[in-house]
Amino acid sequence: AVVSTQSTGDGRALQIPSDGSMTIKELFNAVVRKVEMKEGANQFSLFELVDGDLNSERVLKDTELLGDVLSHWEEAQKGGEGSSFQIVFKRKDWFSASVGSAATTASSQGSANIASGSSSSSQNQEVNDPVFRDLTLSQLVYNVINERFPVTEQDILLLTGLHIFMLWGPYNPSKDVTTQVVAELERFVPKTIANLYTPGEWKNKLTESHQKVTAKSIEEAKVQYLNHLKKWAHFGCTIFHSKQTLSLNLPKELWLGIARDAVHVFVPNKKDPVATYLFTQIANWGPSNASFFIMTGSFMQPQKYVFQTKQANDLSELLHLYMNKLVQKK
Repeated sequence: AVVSTQSTGDGRALQIPSDGSMTIKELFNAVVRKVEMKEGANQFSLFELVDGDLNSERVLKDTELLGDVLSHWEEAQKGGEGSSFQIVFKRKDWFSASVGSAATTASSQGSANIASGSSSSSQNQEVNDPVFRDLTLSQLVYNVINERFPVTEQDILLLTGLHIFMLWGPYNPSKDVTTQVVAELERFVPKTIANLYTPGEWKNKLTESHQKVTAKSIEEAKVQYLNHLKKWAHFGCTIFHSKQTLSLNLPKELWLGIARDAVHVFVPNKKDPVATYLFTQIANWGPSNASFFIMTGSFMQPQKYVFQTKQANDLSELLHLYMNKLVQKK
């Protein structure tokens, strides 16, 4: 089997000896051994990705057989449901990465609209394994480029300068790397931002961004990249692109952000949520076909929200995972 690590520029295609009787759990364990991850593997999963569309990915179940997955791909291709399929090894569980607690902030502000602040170090202690850290960072870079983070044009210029440094080291006037970057611009900047400038303008701006990086090493550049993302109050949210039509108070096109203790609703690419539902406010939730619902309020005055998303099952399972972790910490 071929398993990819989700990143840009430094992604790997891992060749794993396998046969059709291998379970996804066995394949996952083989990948962990292959990449030599010593800690934090339980925060990763194997995902199925169709035609590179992040909105179509799903978490593969431990008990699924690899042979069944491959057979499904063959049938889907014959039916025109996709032309390329991948198994991707990536981080699923961001519970320990969330830098804010919505419950704490809601309590201190008397409101549940915006989550900020910080959690205790014991809650947010990240894994120190270098493989874990590098794969996590690569996934974050990928998410920035594929618009899973609310980044501005200025954010992109700064982050792309750091990305270039991480790949090629410090700026060297005798080494023209930005020409290569501009030639493959959509591997480095979101599509919605890529058309803001001409290739010549991008070359000048990215060269300047590369020059401005203050890091003394590639490892330091990685830290700076991560620290910039952590300035977002909701860093650690898993974003699901969704739609809804029932509520006049919510946008029709939206991001659902699943955090360690809340569900946030964002206008796409905006940094502050327009609504936040603490886990303690959610009376019921669940997936149904291609939608996901949450029920808030009391038994006498319930409020139901329905969101259309292809990833309803994965969203529900992640919510269940985080709720269980919160209960275990009490």
